[in-house]
Amino acid sequence: MNLVSANHNFWLWFWKIFWVFFKSAPFFSFFVILFSISAKFTRMLAFMLPLKVILLVGTPGIPRYFRFFIEPEDKMQWVMYLIVGAIACYLLTLVFNFFIKILSRKAGGGIFDQANEIALVSAQEDQAGGYYSRVCRIFANGLFVLLVLALFYFVNTLLLYTLLAAISIQGALSTLFLLGSEELNPNPIKKFILEKRRSYLESLLAFNFFGGFFVILYPYLVGEGGNILFAIISFLLLRQLLGSLTAVINSAVVLSAEKHKINAFVFREFQLAHKEKKSTLALFDAFSKTRRTETLEEVFSLSAPSCQLRDVEWRDSTLPGVTQLVVKASSDEQSAFYLENVFTAKNKHHLDNEEYLFEQLQRKRLWAPELIARYPVNNFECQVVDYGSGLTLGSSFNRFQVKIFSHLWGLHLPESLVLAYRASHKLLHERLTKEFFERVQIAVDSEEEEQIFSAFLGSLDVVYSEVESLPVVLINPDVNATNLVWKAGKGDQEELENILITSWARWKLEPLGVGFPRLNAKQTSQLLDTLAVSLSQDQANLPVKVKLVQHLANLESSVSKMKFKAALGQMTKILEIFEAMNHEKVEDVGVVDAQT
Repeated sequence: MNLVSANHNFWLWFWKIFWVFFKSAPFFSFFVILFSISAKFTRMLAFMLPLKVILLVGTPGIPRYFRFFIEPEDKMQWVMYLIVGAIACYLLTLVFNFFIKILSRKAGGGIFDQANEIALVSAQEDQAGGYYSRVCRIFANGLFVLLVLALFYFVNTLLLYTLLAAISIQGALSTLFLLGSEELNPNPIKKFILEKRRSYLESLLAFNFFGGFFVILYPYLVGEGGNILFAIISFLLLRQLLGSLTAVINSAVVLSAEKHKINAFVFREFQLAHKEKKSTLALFDAFSKTRRTETLEEVFSLSAPSCQLRDVEWRDSTLPGVTQLVVKASSDEQSAFYLENVFTAKNKHHLDNEEYLFEQLQRKRLWAPELIARYPVNNFECQVVDYGSGLTLGSSFNRFQVKIFSHLWGLHLPESLVLAYRASHKLLHERLTKEFFERVQIAVDSEEEEQIFSAFLGSLDVVYSEVESLPVVLINPDVNATNLVWKAGKGDQEELENILITSWARWKLEPLGVGFPRLNAKQTSQLLDTLAVSLSQDQANLPVKVKLVQHLANLESSVSKMKFKAALGQMTKILEIFEAMNHEKVEDVGVVDAQT
């Protein structure tokens, strides 16, 4: 990144935008800029005048820097003047900021409406006002900085030269730091500046502030003395100047990032085009064909030296937030397949959770593949696992899913795993509180619906009791035909023991019935009969309880998505289940297909 070039391009664009704004709304622009600068001075006075009051009342007589305009007999009168002045300045600051917001919203909305008859984004007027205000504030802050520097020329020349030298050196160093290195994979210093810009600028501000403070204090330290009033004013102006300069930089960065949107708002020749996310660009860069091959060759040289890589192919992932690559290799003159899962920083915790699961349950018991390596690439976390024969179950999944779920849900989970999970996650019946369901009240439009809603809320304790009586099972939402493969060399031997479940990153614990697969009546009966035995459940009552959990899971989904009429329908079905149970007609209630 060339900071000089970036600044040149930005300021050329900024002045073009500013001129459009000022030409389109000169009256509003003038007062927004005037009020912005005035607000800075009134804010400074609002905090300076109370200090003067303290100095005045705390000093016997009149301090020497007040004597040229305050007589001893008028001391208390001036104290009151200063107090009222401080309050007035503070109130003026609030008034200025209020009018800045109102004028910016009105002017920005008007300017953008001239360029586009059709709204481009939601809350367009607010966004337009925000952009307009930011542009005007950059101009106002810049003008304020120049005014203060000019004032320092007459009040404290040494302070002026010191600040100009410090800012020039810091600008040159920042330009140097941002040169070279890759944009998407920067060196540590460049990464810190780009990703922690505010912290970096605050560090520079602190350095300049204390440096300027030392310059102001220096004459008093060496015995030369000086005007105390000018020193205090210089100190306060120094803080305002550095704050305004920092605000200009931060606002410039924000506007630069939104340039494509502002252009579409202001100029008819530009259309709104959404920019690719930085994380997506970083993914494309770090895992391009060449780079991913080079990275994996290095990984395999350490983790599996006997493997010779032949190709690394993209795989369309079905895991949210995870990119998948299929690694084709050869080992001992035989083909070998591996799967690389690339997790974003946002989803990295899923890998940590998977590792914890395998500490509690052996991979072999969960039909999980062998872990080859785990390593970071920039902000991504990568995992390479055995991918068996590279052949997914495909259409064979339907034939095996009853046995697959019978095995997984029939596992007896370690108590430590259940306790650890429940310490940080609520189970289905613990999430479905009365407060959660009360939002459905807004959709109750008839007496019949009111009766259903009230009856359901009244039955919640019984619902919780029934659900709590069911065993907690291990659920993997990614158990499907595309994420299960046959073991190496077993692609032509379709047997249950030859299956690998390629990912356990999104595992969770829930009462039996949550995430129930779509099965026909015969398959459902087989699955529940097997689970009743392995989990020591009442075979007669298990189907109706599982159906209850299915409806509760669907009900949670409907309420969360604000589909309240659908939620009332689910409540009706749940009440029907209880009515059937009370009349001992459990045999009439079959398990329905639930959402996976």
